[in-house]
Amino acid sequence: MSDTTNVASDITPGAISTQVLNDIELGKQVAALLAKGDKLSAIKLLVENRATVEQQVKEVEAAIPAIKAGYKTTEFWIVVIYVLINVVFTYLKVPLPLGDDITIGAIIAAYGTNRQIQKTQAQTP
Repeated sequence: MSDTTNVASDITPGAISTQVLNDIELGKQVAALLAKGDKLSAIKLLVENRATVEQQVKEVEAAIPAIKAGYKTTEFWIVVIYVLINVVFTYLKVPLPLGDDITIGAIIAAYGTNRQIQKTQAQTP
């Protein structure tokens, strides 16, 4: 499993639309050839367009930045440390002051919000 999550960034809707329309047209041509029973021509058409499709995939992959997996971020480890502190104090039956509990809750909420904002912004073209 990869340590990163890919999200779209610099890919324009126009470029994607054009590529999708071209791929749909290719699919229609292949379907028409298969409907006629011309399997050889359908396979030939797919083979001829393979390089184009592979190039499109490479362009899309190059335009997609990677976001670090959550456990590799500083925010994640801050949350883990605060939760462990809370668990230890609970086990020792020494309650944390209310202000500290609120701080822990705020940090956990901020971490989740921060991760969601990063992923959402990266997906917005």
